[in-house]
Amino acid sequence: MPRLPTGLPYAFSYISAVTGHFFAFTTVFWIVFAVLMLTVALTIFAALSLKRGTFKWIWPLLVLRTLFSILTTVFLMDVLGIFIIPLVCKRLESGERVLKDFPEQECFTGNLAMSILAILGLLVVIPMGMLLNFVFVIPKPECRQKSCSKGLGKIRLGLL
Repeated sequence: MPRLPTGLPYAFSYISAVTGHFFAFTTVFWIVFAVLMLTVALTIFAALSLKRGTFKWIWPLLVLRTLFSILTTVFLMDVLGIFIIPLVCKRLESGERVLKDFPEQECFTGNLAMSILAILGLLVVIPMGMLLNFVFVIPKPECRQKSCSKGLGKIRLGLL
């Protein structure tokens, strides 16, 4: 009987792939943070280009749309999880505070830069997810057509 490849779940939930391996988690954390900062940089580039009224290149907009869509739909929960893991601590019997998922790592003091960047990442990703939901998911209860939610969100975004 044919089965799915054993590595397929890791492709869509990379948190389970790095559980218990701090080096792998750190690598994934920095990759996710770099992709998030690339998305922010492309957003700033698009805003400046819109302000000038001209675009020299279109490819940054295509990359921005792709990155924004991927970060806020398919991988939203995993990205949130990656940024939450460095902030969840537990206290050992000895009184020492360690990361819940990586008991060999001290909480905050051992990974201060990662903790600060995790908070920054959450401050960027959560509004991105909220914006996507606002644009495409806000329902209009009195409307009987499926397309009302999408149009309503786009109109409200334009009024901001």
